[in-house]
Amino acid sequence: MDIRWIIDKVKNIIVQPGKEWKRIGEDKNDSNFHVKSFALPLIIALSAATLINLGLLQKGFSVKDALLFAVIDFASYFLGMYFSSLIISYIAPTFQALNDKTTAFKYIIYASTPMYLALLVTNLLPSLFFLNIFYLYTIYLLWLGSDLLLKTPEKNKLGFVIVTMLILFGTGAAMHRILIEILPVETTIVG
Repeated sequence: MDIRWIIDKVKNIIVQPGKEWKRIGEDKNDSNFHVKSFALPLIIALSAATLINLGLLQKGFSVKDALLFAVIDFASYFLGMYFSSLIISYIAPTFQALNDKTTAFKYIIYASTPMYLALLVTNLLPSLFFLNIFYLYTIYLLWLGSDLLLKTPEKNKLGFVIVTMLILFGTGAAMHRILIEILPVETTIVG
């Protein structure tokens, strides 16, 4: 894991998204590379932030439940990213966008960066909840990436981005809800 590379990718997709989408599009690595090298480290960091938040900073959670919530967060972020990418790959031809699984994975992984950053910071510093507004930048990255990465025709771009946004946010939320329902998590006050 190359931390410097991850930091540069995060910085570039936030500060220079147009240039970074072009670099991502030219990248010949497969989806496994992008998942292992970029998405997984961020998702692991998010899960660790959940564990720290619930295990140390919040009252009312046992260590067991904090750990279970961290596992649920990891699984829901990972499965949300995975299934969103597959669904986007599947529906892309409907919008005359590029039908390529690797490209769909790159699109979802890198467009999710602002969301991951906002979650990371607000998990560690809940008083900065207003940073969740940064989720909106994810929508902007979806907009740019739909053109620069997936070559979505202008006439289909709005519909594609709306559907992609619903899939991205909905899939992760659905995974989280399902896991909360099937795993024995309690949030009763401890102590």
